[in-house]
Parts: sequence; C-alpha cells; structure tokens
Amino acid sequence: MASTKPTETATTTMTIDAREHGHPDGPATVHVEINGLADSRGMAMLAAGAEGRYSFDFAIGTSGIEITKAYIEGMRAQKEELPEWVAVVREAIERQLGL
Repeated sequence: MASTKPTETATTTMTIDAREHGHPDGPATVHVEINGLADSRGMAMLAAGAEGRYSFDFAIGTSGIEITKAYIEGMRAQKEELPEWVAVVREAIERQLGL
C-alpha cells in the first residue's frame, strides 16, 4: 500500500495599520489571515473595513513572496489593481515568514 505525504498548512493572523507605514490614505485596520502551504505557496486574505476585501495567492521565493493571483471583493483581478498599501501587508508577511 502506497503512502502519501500529507500537505501541512499553517494559518497566521495579524492586524496592520497601513497609515503607520507611509500610506496616510490607507485603512487604519487591516485584518490579515495567511494560509501557508508546505509547497512554498500560500494565500493572504485581507479585510480592510470600508476599503473592502482583498486576497492574493503568493509563491515563496528566495527574495521574498511574489503575488501570483489577486482578488478584489472575491472577484479575480490583475495584481496591479491591488491598492498600493497592499505592499505593506506583503512586507509584513515576509517578516512573519522570516524571509
């Protein structure tokens, strides 16, 4: 009987104030849930109050994370359509993952 290696997942949450990181027009509170997978891929879900809901899939590389897919209010979007303050979230995820 063949055995399969289980895929490990980890969920991390954090709260970020985008205004404290150089984005004065950004949301005061962004709740972030990160689901990281053992295969160097993950997903971040962002709840930013009146600013809306965003999420992105990412790949973990040697120089940090790369956003591979983006979603705005649950609908597929281009990565470039994400607000500029999402860079703050990406950087926080990289710190959290020790990259």
